[in-house]
Amino acid sequence: MRALAIAGIACTLLIAGQACAAGSSSDHPVSCSGASPKAVVRAYYSAINQHRAAKARACLTPYFRTQSERVVDPDWVNTAWVHKLQLKSRSVPSSYLPGNVPHKDMKPHAAAEVTAQYMVHYYRVIESPNGVTIRFIYAVKQKKHAPWRIASIGSGP
Repeated sequence: MRALAIAGIACTLLIAGQACAAGSSSDHPVSCSGASPKAVVRAYYSAINQHRAAKARACLTPYFRTQSERVVDPDWVNTAWVHKLQLKSRSVPSSYLPGNVPHKDMKPHAAAEVTAQYMVHYYRVIESPNGVTIRFIYAVKQKKHAPWRIASIGSGP
């Protein structure tokens, strides 16, 4: 009888947990419409917090997405959570973009540097420690009416 009661409680908790998990992902839908440099960075970290890897990758340029998928600990794999995200953005000329952004062949219509400061917790500490982190993020717009996408994320300008 006791085993049956425990099984019933476990089943109830499992069903409730699935309902909560289903509700939490739709409570804060992630869109990478990229209306501004800050918007695409905010959407990226929102997707990271929701553990929605495909949505996070959708915020990246195709080239940076390919490069990020080759590293040991991309944000969408190793980040447990990000809190207290603070963003500052400024326009920059395409010549200011870091060397890992292929801008010589495809000059973007617009570019911006977004400085992000946040609290982060990683599952495994590999390259960066847990705690307050600053990232320099470069977002680009390939054409006038194209969405903003993240072209580079680094620890220095």
